[in-house]
Amino acid sequence: MAPSATGKAQARRRQSHQYRSPPVPYMVLEKRRLGLPVSSE
Repeated sequence: MAPSATGKAQARRRQSHQYRSPPVPYMVLEKRRLGLPVSSE
């Protein structure tokens, strides 16, 4: 299996995961990382 093929598959998987996940959980994670109070919006 060519490295480029696996790279493309990984990129495609990463892209689809980004599309599937909404931005809200990411913001919650960022707030937690910064130590800010997390509001359940």
